[in-house]
Order: sequence, then structure tokens, then C-alpha cells
Amino acid sequence: MSAVISLSKDANRSRSKGTQDSSIKIKAVCLLLGVMLLPILIGLGLWQLQRADAKRELIKQTQHAPAIYNLAQQPQQLPGRVELQAKLSSSQLLLLDNRTREGRVGYELLGLFQDAGSGRWGIVNLGWIAAGADRALLPELPLLPGFEQPVSLKGMQVSAQPGFMLGADLWQPGWPKIIQQPDMAHFQQLFQRPLYPAIVRLTEPVVEGLDTRWDLVVMPAEKHLGYALQWFALALALLLWLAWFGWWRTRRITSTTPEVR
Repeated sequence: MSAVISLSKDANRSRSKGTQDSSIKIKAVCLLLGVMLLPILIGLGLWQLQRADAKRELIKQTQHAPAIYNLAQQPQQLPGRVELQAKLSSSQLLLLDNRTREGRVGYELLGLFQDAGSGRWGIVNLGWIAAGADRALLPELPLLPGFEQPVSLKGMQVSAQPGFMLGADLWQPGWPKIIQQPDMAHFQQLFQRPLYPAIVRLTEPVVEGLDTRWDLVVMPAEKHLGYALQWFALALALLLWLAWFGWWRTRRITSTTPEVR
């Protein structure tokens, strides 16, 4: 009988030791993962700070760069300031669809223009206009100056690289035409003429009713700083946990170590 009891105690001790060993392994893995994750979190925070500095530098360079007064040369820097004298084609207009502003859905109005200084043709983004309650009906467009009347185009030249599209634009007869993305190759096919490779996006409207407020960058520097703060906060929380875990393990080992007399 005593032998059976002894075997039962040995089995319990073996199971207890196995459970402790498994727990130690799990905690060691968690500690190792925490140590490996800490520099990653800090690195992500530093990367966001670098992105914020790059955005501020881009805005500073763009705002202080000299303006281009004609389109004789290819664009050297995008985005870049432009101040042109041009003639607008008020009859051939494009509506860039699904453009939101302050929670409202609308369009960006694009038109064809001829630069007076170089004679080159290009595409100008005249500004944003809200869509009506019925999306099947196009908004009422403002009356633009005729082609015989030169206008001043002040704004930024920006890239015309198209984004993702679910399908090709289906252009119906008549104007204006609705498009999904600005695609210069399609524009040249549509207007049957070579075009300046960048789009002139106005910062000063040529007519009332068009919103020409734009963000120079998609994500401002302040948002990058917010993301950096989040990554650093996570790194700090992880560092505190690692410090607590180290203190707890040291205290437990000390409390379970038998005293030597």
C-alpha cells in the first residue's frame, strides 16, 4: 500500500514539474517576443517622424519654388507652382467622379486649355463642385469664359497618373463626360491632340461656385506625428511590461531559492 502511495506522489510531482516547465517555456517565449518587438515599435515611430519631416520639407519647397509662367518645357518638379495666361475650352469639360469634400460627394471639373506663352494644350482642374441629391442628374455647371477671352490660371501642376479603376470609362456622346480617374493617354485620345503631361490644379478660381481648396499632400505632417506618438506609446507600454516581468521573475526566483545555512 505504501508503495502505491509513493508512486502516486511521484506521478503528481512529475505532472507538476511538467506543468511548471511548460509555463516557464511559454513565459520565456513571450519575453523573447517582447524584446524583439520593442525595437520594431521604436523604429516605426522614428519612421513616422521622418515622414512628417519629409512632408514639411516638401510643402516648404513647393511654396517657395519659383512659378512657371508657360508650358514650353516639360515639368521638372511635381507638384510645382504655375501662373499662366491661357484660353479655356468651355464646351469640352470633364467631371471627375466620386470626389468627397467635408463629407459631401461631388465632382472635380476638368477642362481643356491652351497656354498663351507656349501654345501647348493641357488639362486644368477648375475646382470641386457638389453633386445633387439625385446622382443620375449632373450638377449645374458655372458659366466659364469663352475661348476668345484669355484667363489667368494660378495653381499647382500635379501628376496625372491614374489610380485603380473597376472598369474603363464609358464615354457617351455629348459634354460634359464623366470619368473615374485622370488618365492623360485617354485625354489625348479624347481630344485628339498632344497634351502637357501634368494637370494644372487651380488654387484661385476663375469663376465662382468652384472650390479650389486643396491639400498639397494626402497625409499631413500632423497625422504622421500622431501615428509616431501611437507607436512610441506602444513601445513604452511594452517596455514597462518587460520591466515588470523581469522584476516579477527575479522576485519569484529569489523567494523559491532555499536559504543556505
